[in-house]
Amino acid sequence: MLEQNDEVTRDESFRRAGLFLGSGLLGVLVEAIVEGIAGGTTPGASLRPSVPFDALFSVVGGVLALRFRDVVLRTAFVVFAAEHVLRVVAAIAQKPLSPWVGNGFVGAFGVLLVLAGGRQSGSRARTWAAVVFVSAMILRFATLRYAAWLVGNRSVI
Repeated sequence: MLEQNDEVTRDESFRRAGLFLGSGLLGVLVEAIVEGIAGGTTPGASLRPSVPFDALFSVVGGVLALRFRDVVLRTAFVVFAAEHVLRVVAAIAQKPLSPWVGNGFVGAFGVLLVLAGGRQSGSRARTWAAVVFVSAMILRFATLRYAAWLVGNRSVI
């Protein structure tokens, strides 16, 4: 009986954290897509593959998916693990993973985390999640502008 309560508590803790983590992920992703569309490039360039880290993340995502009892959290971590498996396969095959595929998996993971956390949270938590979403967008935009200013106005010599 105690073990089942521990599992419910663990799922609830991940749901609460997932609401804010998912909101942050979606904020960064949306800003990357808007930036890409405004710049006329492919939205959200994919990161360089790192086979050891992606393999580790796929295993961790799979283990977490098996451990959760909540269906939405389980699905979120299956998506997370599947994304990293695809990244490993693409890196081994030396084929680039499409940014649309990578962004699609990140977006699905973020949406599922928000859904898992938002189902049983109150209006205050949802309001803070919206604040995290907007803050992530603003922070990404500001850091990119600052980096562009540094590169454009500073000499490397």
